[in-house]
Amino acid sequence: MNKDRFPNWLNDFGKAWEDRNPEAVIDLLSSDIKYYENALEEPLIGKEKVQEVWQVVPQNQSDVRFSGEVIMIDGNTAIANWKVKRIRQPSGERENIDGIFLFELNDNDKCVLFKQWRTSKIV
Repeated sequence: MNKDRFPNWLNDFGKAWEDRNPEAVIDLLSSDIKYYENALEEPLIGKEKVQEVWQVVPQNQSDVRFSGEVIMIDGNTAIANWKVKRIRQPSGERENIDGIFLFELNDNDKCVLFKQWRTSKIV
């Protein structure tokens, strides 16, 4: 199994976020994705539901800077620590976020399960 596929996927996800490109994010997902925007809420099922969440990104944030590191791989599942610095729109508030992604990739390197935990601070 190619272990590079997990950091590659994470980098592609981060680049899509920095570019505020919802279509690029959606392209990384399987059609039957289980996507937890918040680990304590019900998952979004399918690309269409996730796209609704990501469609607002170009309008509600700017100057996004993403960094991430895969910290664990087990079979088709990885855990990554990630950080984002961004500006919220339209308020102009600067926000720092630190979080964890748990993501599972299928044989085509499309994400079938995505779950995140995060904390943020206005700076």
